[in-house]
Amino acid sequence: MIFQQYILLAGGQEDSREQPVSKRAACQDQCPDGWTYFRGSCYLFVDNMSLDWTEAIHHCSIHHGQLATIETKAEDLFIQDMAKRLFRNFSDRMKTFSSFWLGASDSTVEGLWTWYTDDSDLMYTNWSPGQPDSHLGVDEDCLVLFGPHNYTWDDASCTMRKHHPLCEIDLTQEEIFG
Repeated sequence: MIFQQYILLAGGQEDSREQPVSKRAACQDQCPDGWTYFRGSCYLFVDNMSLDWTEAIHHCSIHHGQLATIETKAEDLFIQDMAKRLFRNFSDRMKTFSSFWLGASDSTVEGLWTWYTDDSDLMYTNWSPGQPDSHLGVDEDCLVLFGPHNYTWDDASCTMRKHHPLCEIDLTQEEIFG
């Protein structure tokens, strides 16, 4: 039985996680159909609808999840890779429509970004250069994984209806529904 899993990180570093293959397979089996497993969570990349941030939260909740919270570089790289694969055939001009809502906002205190699930501060970030910026003075209080900037983070208007929900179920904290 294989007990080491290696995931290549940026800069050629390896991150080893001791976890029996059979345990990983059991976790993957807990993900609902259409969801993708990564390190204790299931992810749903919803590419067939564009919603505003509140609608995206609702969409994830009806699927027993929440908007994704990215807490590590490894998780960010996994999500970026999945998004790039999903929209690999999009032209640069169409990349605007390949962005995903994430579960953070600074709507309570401008400039203080927190995860909506527990109001905790973002300990890991991957902002696009110059972001967050509340572009042209417009309130941009919601976090988006922005396709045109190679799936780094951007602030966006929460009422914008051109981003897709990216849902997550944390298997270590959530009860899984069939």
